[in-house]
Amino acid sequence: SALTDTDGSETLSVTIAGVPAGATLSAGIDHGDGTWTLTPGDLAGLTITPPAGSDANFQLTVTATTTEGANGSTVDVTDTIDVTVVADADAPTLTVFDASGDEDTPIALNIAAALTDTDGSETLSVTIAGVPAGATLSAGVDHGDGTWTLTPGDLAGLTITPPANSDVDFQLTVTATATEAANGDVATTSGIINVGVDAVLDGITLVANDVSGAEDAWIPLDLAATLADTDGSESVTVVISGMPDGARLSHGVDRGDGRWLVDAADLDGLRFRGAPDFNGTVDLAIHTTVTEAETGAERTRQREFTVDVAAVNDAPVASATSDTTEQDTALRTVNVLGSASDVDGDRLRVASFEQPEHGTVRSNGDGTFTYTPHPDFVGTDSFEYTISDGAGGTVTAVMTIEVERGADLTTPEGPVERPDLRHGGPGPIDWSDAVDGLSVLDATDVDGVMNVEMPTIDVDYASGGGAPDLSAGGTVDDLLFGAEPFELDSELVPSSEQYEPAFEEVPVESLIDYDLELVDTGRDGGTPEDDAASDHDRVLAELDRMSEWAAEPELAEQFRRSGFLPALWGLIRSMAGMRREESDDDRATTRTDQRR
Repeated sequence: SALTDTDGSETLSVTIAGVPAGATLSAGIDHGDGTWTLTPGDLAGLTITPPAGSDANFQLTVTATTTEGANGSTVDVTDTIDVTVVADADAPTLTVFDASGDEDTPIALNIAAALTDTDGSETLSVTIAGVPAGATLSAGVDHGDGTWTLTPGDLAGLTITPPANSDVDFQLTVTATATEAANGDVATTSGIINVGVDAVLDGITLVANDVSGAEDAWIPLDLAATLADTDGSESVTVVISGMPDGARLSHGVDRGDGRWLVDAADLDGLRFRGAPDFNGTVDLAIHTTVTEAETGAERTRQREFTVDVAAVNDAPVASATSDTTEQDTALRTVNVLGSASDVDGDRLRVASFEQPEHGTVRSNGDGTFTYTPHPDFVGTDSFEYTISDGAGGTVTAVMTIEVERGADLTTPEGPVERPDLRHGGPGPIDWSDAVDGLSVLDATDVDGVMNVEMPTIDVDYASGGGAPDLSAGGTVDDLLFGAEPFELDSELVPSSEQYEPAFEEVPVESLIDYDLELVDTGRDGGTPEDDAASDHDRVLAELDRMSEWAAEPELAEQFRRSGFLPALWGLIRSMAGMRREESDDDRATTRTDQRR
C-alpha cells in the first residue's frame, strides 16, 4: 500500500481484519477482535501464523486508510486475502516410566500419550519396540519382530510378561505417532522404559522310569532332569542313591555311601552295571537340587525307580593243569575239574578235548584223562580240553605233561673186545706201561643222547693173586648218537703203586678181570643221582683182559727196553676190530646190570 499524494500532507495506515482467534501476525497491533493495525513499514515480510493445530482456511480483509493532515479527512481502499492453511501433523505428548517385577509375572507399564492437535484432523498411535522373544504385552498387535502397535486405549492397564523362566532385564522403546488425516503427515515423540526382571527359582522337569537288563551287562537308564530356567541363572545337582556294593554307573563319582554324584548333562546315556554275577531288583532314587545363583534359593525334587537285572548263565572258569610221567608209561592225569569252578553252581563236565602231538589221550569220564606217550618220547607234551557247565557256558584250558626219561640204556648180546696184554717177565710191573688196550662195547641209547663216565675198575687175577685197585679214567674217541652203537676207547690209568708178583704166581697166560661201568647222565649231561631212585641208567659190563707173559723173559725185557712194546700196543689197538671177527673164543661175555 502507498499514498498517491506525495506532498507530505497525508498519512497512511493499514488495518487487517478477519484474523482467526489464535492466529498471529508477525507485526502490527492486535486489537483482540481479529483486527490488526499496521504501519506501512510493518508490511515488509509480514506473515500470519494460523491458530495452533488448525488447518482451517480463512479470509483476511485489508484496508488502507489515507488521512489528510490539514482537515483530517480520510479515504479508504479495501481488499481481501484468502489464506489457505495446509494441514501437517503435530507432535503428540508422551510420558513413560521405568518398570520392574518378578520373572514369569506380568509387569505393569505406565505409558501416557496424547495428540496436541485438537481439531480432530489427526489420529494417535503408540509403538513399543524391543520386546524380547517370548515376552508378551497384555494388549496390542505383535508384529513378530519385537515390536507391538497399540491404540491410546490399550495403554490403560498395559502389562508385559517376560520370557518364561527368564530374569534377564530388558529395555523398551515407546513411540507415540500423530498422523494428519488430510495428507498423512506424521509427527512422533519417543521415550525409553527400562524393565527390571527379578529372578524367581524355577522348577525342574524330572524323569525317572523303571528299566531292566541282563546281569554282567550295561543297562541303559531312563533319566532326565531339565531346568525350566533357560537364562543360565540356575544350576542343578543330581545324586543317584541306593547303589549296591560293587555296582557302578557309566558316569559320575562314587561317594562311597551308595550315592553317586552325576552331572545332569550325563543323564542322557547314563548306564547301570551290577556287581559281577549279580541278578535281582535294585531300588534306586534320583535326587535333584536346583539353585538360583542370583538369590541363592534352592529347590529339591526326588523320584524313585527300579532296575531289574535278569540272571544270565556264567561260563565256568578253569586254570591250566599239569602232570608228569615216564617215557613209555601211560598216565592217569589229575582231575581237571578240580581246577575249574562255576559261580552259578552248575555241574561241570569235560565236553571235548584235543589230541596231543606226542601221545594219545582218552577221557575217563570223571575229569581225568589217560595219557599214553608215543614210544621212546621224552619231553613236554600238551593238549587242550573244554569244560562245560551244561547251560551253554564253556571254558578251554591246557594240560601240560612232562614225560621224563626212563631206563632205556641197553647193551645187546655181543662181545667185548679183549686185546692181548703182554709183558716181558717177572719183576716190577709198571701198570702204566702194562695195562693199556682197546675195548669195544656195543651199547645203544634210544634217547639219542649219552654221556659216559668211568668209575673205579676192580681188577681180579685169575691166578688168585692180589693187586692194588686201579683208578681209571676214560676218553670217548667216537660217540655215535641215536640207536647206533658207540665205541669206547679207554686208557686205563692205574695208581702209582707197582706190583711185584713172583714169577711163579703169574702163569704165562692169565685173565685180568675188571668191571667197566657206563653211566648215561641223561639229556642235559648232568651228574647222576647218588640215591637208588636216580633216573640215570647204568650198564655194568665185565671186561676180560688177557695177560700173556712171554716164554722168553730176557727177550721180552729187551723188547720193553728198546721201546718195541709201545709200538706193539699200537698195532694191537688197530687190529682190535679185525680180531673181533676172527674167533668167538677171543670174546668176553657181557653181563648187564641196569638199575635206576
